[in-house]
Amino acid sequence: MSRLTLGPRSFPLAPSGFTLVEVLVVLLVVAVIGGGLLTSFLAGRTSFVSADASVLIQQQARQAFDNMVRELRESATISCGEAGTTTSCTSSRLNFQIVRSYSAGAVELGSDVAAGEFVHYIITGTGNNAQLVRCRSTAATTATATFGTFSGCRALANYVNGSASVSRFSWDSTTRIVTPSLEIAYQHPVLPTGGHTTGVLTSRVRLRNPAS
Repeated sequence: MSRLTLGPRSFPLAPSGFTLVEVLVVLLVVAVIGGGLLTSFLAGRTSFVSADASVLIQQQARQAFDNMVRELRESATISCGEAGTTTSCTSSRLNFQIVRSYSAGAVELGSDVAAGEFVHYIITGTGNNAQLVRCRSTAATTATATFGTFSGCRALANYVNGSASVSRFSWDSTTRIVTPSLEIAYQHPVLPTGGHTTGVLTSRVRLRNPAS
């Protein structure tokens, strides 16, 4: 260590830099603080995405069931699939008509837009990227290979589990009860389990109007 001489007395000078131990201690402290901040940030991000995903799938499920229950209660004719099966059946597609009006003892059936039309609920797609779609057409047996023959198509729910054993429609022609089953599953790599799901949700809807 060098010394500063002033007259008859001399004083030691301060070291010119940090020692290795001091540098290592500072780096350790910075690493600990940085790690804590990073952990806190990641936890907050995961919590936010998780809460957002939970709200999203609940909204999708509520929107879908609100639409289906309201329309199915007013329907008079129900059939399943492209073949238009009217007996008890289970399918990823439901065809129906609602009662539009009663006149002189006659019942006018159709969609919410036009007499004679059919409304279709179709679960289309695979995996957890399927959709529940509502369309209209002039026939119950309209093919679903393409949507070119349908009109007014809109998605009632996204992120649907497209498995036929999970999301489907069951029609009991004896009791005239429709049971829609639906599972919404949202996938995101940030979520702890890789995704959120509503589980399989079901609703039982008894038709109010007599069979045509």
